[in-house]
Amino acid sequence: MTSPFALLRSLQLHIPAPATVAINQFVRLRTTWTARKKHAEIEALLTAPDFVLRDIGVSHGDVVEALSKPVADSGLHLKVLAARRRFTTSTRDPL
Repeated sequence: MTSPFALLRSLQLHIPAPATVAINQFVRLRTTWTARKKHAEIEALLTAPDFVLRDIGVSHGDVVEALSKPVADSGLHLKVLAARRRFTTSTRDPL
């Protein structure tokens, strides 16, 4: 996804400085809002039962660890933990 500023720049339009600042602030605000929304969704996983978290591929400890990371990185960190758990359980020797 390209930013609105990059799209306007690709059109070769002259953008006055205040408009550039406004666009950058809007993009930053949207990014922050999206990150906080994802962080709230991860917080909701704390109340989920164990079998639901097992279906997702995470544990309560993974959720707590992801919430300890910065807001913008918590969702990515939880995805990495889930992928790591899937990889280690699928490659484990059954004997």
